[in-house]
Amino acid sequence: MALGNGLLTSEAWRSLSGSAVRYYIELRRRYNGSNNGELHLSLEEAKKLLGMAKDTALRAQQELADKGLLRITQRGGFNQRMATTWALTDEPAPAVVPTHDYRRWAPKGKPSVGKSYPTRLENPTDNVVPITSSVGKLDR
Repeated sequence: MALGNGLLTSEAWRSLSGSAVRYYIELRRRYNGSNNGELHLSLEEAKKLLGMAKDTALRAQQELADKGLLRITQRGGFNQRMATTWALTDEPAPAVVPTHDYRRWAPKGKPSVGKSYPTRLENPTDNVVPITSSVGKLDR
């Protein structure tokens, strides 16, 4: 598992809480080069593997999405008994090129580079990237 220099030197990465870093590393460890967009780490798994409370894991997920390191590809939920599925924004997903959204994140009060990135999801589906999207399709 390698983390790119561009990611590690970004303001978004350097501003992450310890819990968010631990959650990201565990999710990243599950990436095998071809399963981006299908990554999941349930709150229960985070509790068992990382020793973090479910609320802490939920805050880590939100922080990682807010700062552009992860994108939701399918929202999970307790009633569905399914974990949320994620895509790493610095790796390609099927039919989707890497977006590197974290590059556009900036701390409050500091202008961001590039287009703006929402600090909070107003609509839970705003941060969902359909895996079957033809936008940014990779030529193979």
